Amino acid sequence: MSITTDIRSLPRQSISLSMGELVPDTIQTISVTPMPKCALGNENAYLLGCRFVQLLLRQNDHGRLSHREKEMLPWMTALRVELRRLGVTGIRSEVSLPSTEHIAGGRCDLLVEGGHATNGVIEVKVSHTTPSAVPPECLAQLGGYSHLLAEQSGKPVWAAAAWVNFRTNTVRVFTFKDASRLGEKARDLLNAA
Repeated sequence: MSITTDIRSLPRQSISLSMGELVPDTIQTISVTPMPKCALGNENAYLLGCRFVQLLLRQNDHGRLSHREKEMLPWMTALRVELRRLGVTGIRSEVSLPSTEHIAGGRCDLLVEGGHATNGVIEVKVSHTTPSAVPPECLAQLGGYSHLLAEQSGKPVWAAAAWVNFRTNTVRVFTFKDASRLGEKARDLLNAA
């Protein structure tokens, strides 16, 4: 089992009741200038998300990028610039967080050093729509990762959800400066699962 599997097994109403009233401290929308003749907005959002996560994994290698990877770079750059603006000094992609006695483990998209606390977790979503608020399911996932990281490190954690939209050429980042409440609510919800 994993956090994502556990969340998918829960009734949406339960997730909404548990996580719905949590609001981010800040919301920042960044405009992106795509490469000429870039048509990523016409492609399947799920497949784009898989490709974007693969590009995030490549941020530390020195290999040549394919043309398709280069097309996504403006969105990745926008996300990285925003994270640096928030004080992030290091980024690791696709980090496995072990389970605790309270909840199952999981794999967060980005684990960051620096920012609003010593460490933070970032979930990246690729979609053809950009929400005005973080959906409860994403809050539960982000809170679960925040709880796992706080338990593992013994330190306060911050969190963010980033929406990458290739149709509107934007990246929207929802930031929680202190993820302790988010983590507690997710732990209680997931513990009940």
